[in-house]
Amino acid sequence: MTQGALVVLAKLPRAGRVKTRLAPRLGIQGAAAFQSAVLRDMLEHAWPVAHRVLLFDEEDVSWWARATALGWRVGLQSDGGLGERMAHGLRTGQALARDTLLIGSDAPLLTGAVVAEALALLRVADAVLIPALDGGFAGIGGALPWEEVWRDLRWSHPGVAAEVRAALSRRGWCLEETAGVMDVDTPDDLDSLLRSLVPDRLGGFASRGRHLNAWLRAQGAA
Repeated sequence: MTQGALVVLAKLPRAGRVKTRLAPRLGIQGAAAFQSAVLRDMLEHAWPVAHRVLLFDEEDVSWWARATALGWRVGLQSDGGLGERMAHGLRTGQALARDTLLIGSDAPLLTGAVVAEALALLRVADAVLIPALDGGFAGIGGALPWEEVWRDLRWSHPGVAAEVRAALSRRGWCLEETAGVMDVDTPDDLDSLLRSLVPDRLGGFASRGRHLNAWLRAQGAA
C-alpha cells in the first residue's frame, strides 16, 4: 500500500442524469444501472492507498452511508465547471497526502496496479496521467496550479489528453503516463468492454468486481 491518496469524482447514478450516451442502447434506467454497478465495484475495490476520498455531485443518504461503511471519506464536489471541480478534488486529496491521484468513475477496468504505478510516477514527475483509450484521460495527479492548466482546455472531445500534455509542456512541467485504460461512455465503448472481458469457468467475466458481473448477467451477456 502507498501513502498516497485516491480521489474519485462521481455522479450519483440517477436515471436520465448519468451515461446518457448509453441510453439509446440501454434505456435511461439501464444506463443508470450500469453506472451503479461500476460505482459499487469502485467502492469495494482494494485500492492500494492510505486515503480514499469520494466526492459526489449531490447528497444522498444511502450512497454516502454505503461509501462511509467501506472506509471512504465522503463529501461534495465544488461548484463550477469540470476543471474547477477537478482542481478542488486534487486539493482535497493533497490535504491528506502529497501524492494524490484523481479519477472519475467511467473506467470499470481500472485496477489498483495502475493506480499504484501512477502514484509512484508522481515521485519523479510534476504530474501523472492515466490516458483513456478514446483520447481523454481516466486519472490525473500532481501538485500544480491546475486552474491555470485547464484555462484554455476544451472538455469532452477526443483530443483533451493531448491538450493537457501540450499545456504542461508549455509550462516546462514534467509529465509521466501509465498505459491507457478503457472508459465507457458510448455504445461503441460498451461493445469494446464486452469484447475485452473473457468468460470465466463459472459463466461470469473476469472483470474488476461482482456488481459489473451481475449487471452483465442481467443483460444476458454471461
